Amino acid sequence: MSAEVPPVPPNATVPPNATVPPNATVLEVEDLQAGYGPYRALFGVSFTVEHGEAVALLGPNGAGKSTVARVVSGLVRPSAGRVRLEGRDVTGFAPWRIARAGLAHVPEGRAVFTTLSVEENLVLALGRRGSRGDVAASLAAVYERFGVLADLRRHRAGTLSGGQQRLLSLAKVLAVPPRVLVADELSLGLAPSVVDDVYENLVALRGAGAALLVVEQQVERALALASRAVVLDHGSVAYDGPVAGAMEAVARVFAGPGVTSASGTRGADTVGVGARTWVAARGGNRPMTGYGEEPGRRRSWRTSRRRS
Repeated sequence: MSAEVPPVPPNATVPPNATVPPNATVLEVEDLQAGYGPYRALFGVSFTVEHGEAVALLGPNGAGKSTVARVVSGLVRPSAGRVRLEGRDVTGFAPWRIARAGLAHVPEGRAVFTTLSVEENLVLALGRRGSRGDVAASLAAVYERFGVLADLRRHRAGTLSGGQQRLLSLAKVLAVPPRVLVADELSLGLAPSVVDDVYENLVALRGAGAALLVVEQQVERALALASRAVVLDHGSVAYDGPVAGAMEAVARVFAGPGVTSASGTRGADTVGVGARTWVAARGGNRPMTGYGEEPGRRRSWRTSRRRS
């Protein structure tokens, strides 16, 4: 049984890290338990992310994906378990301390300062860099990578479309490339062409040595980027392994207990079609609208008063 997380002193700092060798573990989640008030969301979640690796974190609505992202970035304090960043215990640390240690979190939604301009948002994100010249060079790199933001640099962030604000959220993080990126629903609200650009940037970030933990409802997108997948079910790890076995694991979770696939295993057979997933189970094919939502029936464990 995991020990409770002790309080962290307000002046606690993350120890300096040494150079991370290739294939080293940069993010380790061990037996995490967390919730919101009296409602439990995570039950002993454990997995690792290696240097330069992309891990897809998948599961239905309410499975605990966003809670994991919030715990590792310090936004939610776990009730038990440990979070280690490059071997250093950062469990319960404030989000800004974890960010300074090299982990960046792009949360679900629009994490921008709506009353500031696009460029002011980016400058704030770049503020911890040294000289004014560094900021200017980094801004130029961001505008080259995200041309639409260059055209909107003088516009207030609050006047942008939802997709443009989402893009600005990502640009703020990539302006100072992190060692670990936790991305929660990056494709949410973006046009397909913009999603392509976003994932191209993620591939480049991974190629530069960053580790990625990608929470995504477009399963095919996430699995095309990742080398490994973790599938959550009711706040616990249902699968942790190669991408090749992830789709069947996702299908088993959605199909629920007692459903047998054509291969004879508990679960269901799946065929990905764009952003939709079709599940072959009892009685034939059942279309999953989007990801995790069937016509006339939404499978979300929020109905059981548990949050993700």
